[in-house]
Amino acid sequence: MLLPAPCETENILRLQYTDLGVCKSKNHNHRYEVAYPTFLRYSVPCASLRHKFPFVERTATTTSTRETLRLGHWTMNSVDVPRCHDGRMLGPPTRTAK
Repeated sequence: MLLPAPCETENILRLQYTDLGVCKSKNHNHRYEVAYPTFLRYSVPCASLRHKFPFVERTATTTSTRETLRLGHWTMNSVDVPRCHDGRMLGPPTRTAK
């Protein structure tokens, strides 16, 4: 399934998260509207979680960005997303062969 995503996804993520290589536990419980205590908050290198959770890897070319969903060394899916110009994609995303 292909779902809409922001153009230049990585730039959008960098506005919210300073280091995309560090994975952090949540710091707020929205169900009870309370903050988690500092001793329950964790930060680990995302690379240490790649064998347990799927991650998207991005590879830029001159015309598109290939977004590959991987769990460890297993490729789950791969999509070529066209480059953006003025906040708009220059064409539709296309799936690549697995």
